[in-house]
Amino acid sequence: MSQFETYQHYKGGLYFKLCEALHTETEETLVVYACAVRGEVFCRPKDMFYADITEGDYSGPRFRLIPRNLDKESAKNFLKG
Repeated sequence: MSQFETYQHYKGGLYFKLCEALHTETEETLVVYACAVRGEVFCRPKDMFYADITEGDYSGPRFRLIPRNLDKESAKNFLKG
């Protein structure tokens, strides 16, 4: 089990938020996160990570925090949206 917060991307993928970092040139706060399946590491400006977006028929958060300690049925329902 990960000690990191787990987020679901609006397209369905699961990601672990590893940390926040400060860009040395712009002083912008970045979110550093990793794909829960493939382990690839990414960073995105904090404002973009937490932003609400509209794409096609979807309107809502880019990433949703998955609450900890969900029972199996609640977890399935949460991931369905």
